[in-house]
Amino acid sequence: MSGRKPAGLFGLNIFFAWSKTGADGTISIGGVSQDKVRHAVRLQNKYDPDHYVSLDSSGPRISTTTIESPKGITIKTGQKQELTGASTLSIMVEKGNLDIEVMNGDFNVTADNFTFKAPKLKLDSNGKVVTGNVSFDSINSFDVKSPTIRIDANKLLDLSSNNVLRLFGDRTTEIISGICSMQSYSTRTGAPPDLFDNREENKKAPGDNSQEYTGESQYQSVEQYNALSKEEQAAQMNPQYTPPK
Repeated sequence: MSGRKPAGLFGLNIFFAWSKTGADGTISIGGVSQDKVRHAVRLQNKYDPDHYVSLDSSGPRISTTTIESPKGITIKTGQKQELTGASTLSIMVEKGNLDIEVMNGDFNVTADNFTFKAPKLKLDSNGKVVTGNVSFDSINSFDVKSPTIRIDANKLLDLSSNNVLRLFGDRTTEIISGICSMQSYSTRTGAPPDLFDNREENKKAPGDNSQEYTGESQYQSVEQYNALSKEEQAAQMNPQYTPPK
């Protein structure tokens, strides 16, 4: 014997490699793939080389299981599960991310109940919260339809729109607030509002900006109103008010 050890395509030792091939498929142990990665076990469809299950043992995919199925994968379980609330199919990621990418199609989920939770709280070195967030990012639309919708926030609920923000109650609209401050700039920069059209500044035609707003605003915020004296507040609420002597 020359003493040379059997080697694969890229010089990896395949002395103990083993494979068994039939008319329909191949199972191999210790073989080497085309990208210089050794597999511990590989099960492959002989009619389609892209249809396989590989337990890799070297290179960038060491201790990684790769499943490739060109036409699809079906997982069916729980036919005889009789325990209510049991975790029949569980996916647990101890470290790292769980990524699901649908390149050309839809992501559909049908269930009795659908729950998202992000209960873990972690802070970075600056004390900023980096976990416990739920985000939805849509390039076109985000639709929610339900007989009852509740959004509860114990710190801040911020609803904003760069174009139109519409709140519509077909029967009743209720706004309950301890302090409510509302401001409108329509009479300064564009068409007047539909309400209070008896005011002089609202009598100009919509889109007529020939008379720009100048001078100090006559409108007050809640903070400005609360800073007034009792007599000044009463005089604003009732022009006929006469302060006591």
